[in-house]
Amino acid sequence: MKRLLILPVIQRGYLWDNRKSSRLIESILLNIPIPVMYFAETEEARYEMFDGHEWVRSIDRYFNNEFALGGLSVLREYRAKNFFQLPEREQRFCRMRTHRIILVSIYSQPNMKFEIYERLNTGSIMLNAQELRNSIYRGPFNDLLHELVTDTTFRSLIGTKTPRRRMVDEELLLRSCPNFLSLDVDKTADTGDVLKRIMAGTTDNENPADLDEMEVQQSAESGSR
Repeated sequence: MKRLLILPVIQRGYLWDNRKSSRLIESILLNIPIPVMYFAETEEARYEMFDGHEWVRSIDRYFNNEFALGGLSVLREYRAKNFFQLPEREQRFCRMRTHRIILVSIYSQPNMKFEIYERLNTGSIMLNAQELRNSIYRGPFNDLLHELVTDTTFRSLIGTKTPRRRMVDEELLLRSCPNFLSLDVDKTADTGDVLKRIMAGTTDNENPADLDEMEVQQSAESGSR
């Protein structure tokens, strides 16, 4: 059976600029090892990437001629060149380069992905808590959060035409759930743990992924006042 690689909904907007992406391409051309990418095996026998998407996106963008190299410190002769302007030898090298991955088995502890992701997240562009939750706990409930933050009524309450960066609005909606949906949660529990449980659908009441969209929206509107 053919195994599929999943590049999930990105947990944040693409934050690398062309200069940083160019340095990655330069590292590949110089055969300098780049950081390990992390994948998780799913029940559908697929490989789901949960760390390394910035590198994949940068490589894909360069292969599609979406930017020219800039800010190179070693291969200065390739400055201002897009992928198809590189010598054919370098193009082949980029395409054939081997990248290391670590695979989290389907039999690993359920929270292993989150723990690995959280501990790896020490780079210059740190993920916030909601971006981490979004990356790990994907599903209908998470999709609903993304949908609701674009709702015109919600946007008028927030006062901006488009969702704010870094998933600020998604977290606002998520934080409204325990109080306004009567979820059975321990009020003394750590807030971060409660929000993780809601995203994972492990509260004692009904699965948040099955909640009626209007009920969630009304709760979020009340919580934003």
